[in-house]
Amino acid sequence: MTEDGPNTADVYYYLDTDNNDKPDTYTVTLTFRGTGYGSWDIEDTMWEQMEAGKDYIYDTDSRALNVFLVKANEAGFEAETYPAAPKVNPEDGWLFDSWQDSNKHAYGSGTEGDGITIGNAVGADDTDKKYTSVYNEDKNNDKTPDDEQYVTITFQAGEHGTFADSEKTVTYDKLLPGYSSYPEAPAVTASTGWQFAGWSPEYDKSGTIEATVQESQMYTATYRGQGTLTYDGNAQSGGEVFDLPDKQTVWEGTTVVLSGQTPTHTPSTKHPLYSSAGPERKPTKSMARRIRKRLRRLRCCPTWFTSTARI
Repeated sequence: MTEDGPNTADVYYYLDTDNNDKPDTYTVTLTFRGTGYGSWDIEDTMWEQMEAGKDYIYDTDSRALNVFLVKANEAGFEAETYPAAPKVNPEDGWLFDSWQDSNKHAYGSGTEGDGITIGNAVGADDTDKKYTSVYNEDKNNDKTPDDEQYVTITFQAGEHGTFADSEKTVTYDKLLPGYSSYPEAPAVTASTGWQFAGWSPEYDKSGTIEATVQESQMYTATYRGQGTLTYDGNAQSGGEVFDLPDKQTVWEGTTVVLSGQTPTHTPSTKHPLYSSAGPERKPTKSMARRIRKRLRRLRCCPTWFTSTARI
């Protein structure tokens, strides 16, 4: 421009489709979209630091907050810095995690590939970015994400049995302490010659899993085998043993008590010391003593006994 000559000036216009006094060419848009498990924190200072309509626009239909930032440029517009992410209040049973892009990079984390650090100036080559709110379930309301607390309870059929459909293992996973209930132990089908005896370690749990439980658990079925019953008794020849079990096999660890009675003998009217042939002899004193002794042996009383099965 000269004092006497013609004065000319170049005037540049920049497109501003958002009507926010920021040129589209030099503006980066950050979109924060909610996923329905929380609400905006109205006490967040972000709303005070930015001007509605100019720095941000909230679309109620899409639940999206669009933030406009001027990036570095040669046109003279002042470059802005990346603000803190908007805060949200999670609903009951949920915990807010972060705002994440499609690559699961959290806003402001500085993760490689994300390139955003809160407070840094928006670069000339920076582009628009979209983020969605990510939440973690907190069903037991202990302020710790559920997926960090899940425990697993596993039942093993063991060597001598199976579960339904011949399965050898039944697993209950994603059980949440302080919220989930202990599962019912599966029914066990024992192999032939074996009987289900219980769980190792013992499983008698019911109700809600204690909040203090932190480790997964495993229970294995135990069995007892079947053996053949044998017995000893003191019944003499011709005596009787009764109360025998219906089956000659019993399970390991089972005690079977048998009862018996020795027979009562009735002595013959004639003693073998007397001979039917020839004249009858009168016994001497020594012979009489031997006779009485023998008679006492024969004149026995009933004797009961018991016997324990051995397998």
